[in-house]
Amino acid sequence: MNKEELLKDHCPGCGTLPPLWGEVDSSIAGPEGLGPRWHCTVCDEYRVIVPFEASDHEPERGSEVEAFIRRERERYTALDEGGNPDEWHALDALLDRYRLLADNGRSLKDDRETTEGD
Repeated sequence: MNKEELLKDHCPGCGTLPPLWGEVDSSIAGPEGLGPRWHCTVCDEYRVIVPFEASDHEPERGSEVEAFIRRERERYTALDEGGNPDEWHALDALLDRYRLLADNGRSLKDDRETTEGD
């Protein structure tokens, strides 16, 4: 499930499910870009849901995203002397990649555009 599908699944503000959480406008400008506007009748909140491909994120050391990846990686830390499992190594590589993008001042969108041809 991608970010756009996840946001359409429930209201990010209160967790309300459709039909109380639904699309009201097809395409308007929001703080993160252009996308459909959704409204929750329970918490009376409006959100613009921007497709992931149109969104951008500037990696930053010490950010909540970096901390989230680090916490998830640590869930797989070896409990014995057998070494860390494959999941730990995959998340460690992701954390290294995120930090490299932060150090080089590259956004996720820039990185996607560069690696799409690979």
